[in-house]
Amino acid sequence: MKTNTVTVIFLLFFLFSTTINLAQTTKIDSLITELQEHKKLDTIRVNLLNDLAYAYRKGEDIDKAMTYLEESEAISEAVNFTKGRAKSLYIKGVLEAVESNYRRGFQNYTESIELYKTISWKEGIAECYKDMGVFMYHDGDQRKAIEYYKKSMEILYEYGKKKEISLILYEIGWSYIEIDNYAEARSHLLKALNLSLIHI
Repeated sequence: MKTNTVTVIFLLFFLFSTTINLAQTTKIDSLITELQEHKKLDTIRVNLLNDLAYAYRKGEDIDKAMTYLEESEAISEAVNFTKGRAKSLYIKGVLEAVESNYRRGFQNYTESIELYKTISWKEGIAECYKDMGVFMYHDGDQRKAIEYYKKSMEILYEYGKKKEISLILYEIGWSYIEIDNYAEARSHLLKALNLSLIHI
C-alpha cells in the first residue's frame, strides 16, 4: 500500500475524531475548589486528588501533581481504598512519561495492574496496557507495543468501549506503519475510522 493512502486514512481519522480537549486551566481550577471544600480524608478526596493530578498531565506543574498523588496514596492506604491507590500509580506512570522517565512509568503501570487484579477492575488494567503500548511504541519495540495494545483491546471489547477501541486500533495501525506492514496498518486504521464515525 502506498504511503499517501495511509496518510489519507490518518487525516480522515483526525478530522472525525470526537475527542474534545477542554481548557485545562478551567478544569484544574474547578477541581482545586472541590478539593478545598472536601476536607474529609476519604475515597472522595482520593478521587479528587487523582483527578487533579491527572489534569496536570499536559506538563503544567508535574511536581505539584506528584504532591497530590502522594496525599492520594497515603489516604488510600489509610482507608484501604485499593482502586484509588491503583489509579494513583497509573497516573504517576502517565506523569513519568511526560517527563520521559519511561522505565519508572512502566514500573508504575505494572504495580497498578497488580493492584487492579486484586479487585478484578479490568477497565483499569486495560488503561494500563494501553499506555504500556504507547511506551513500547516510543521505545521503538513495535511488536511489543502491538501486544500490549491488543491486551487492552481484548478487555475493552468485553465492555463494549467502542470509542476507546477505535483509538487503540489507530495506535496499532501506526505501529504497523513503523514496521512497514502496510496491509495491517490500512486494515487497523480503517477499522479505527469506521468506529470513530459512529461517535460523531
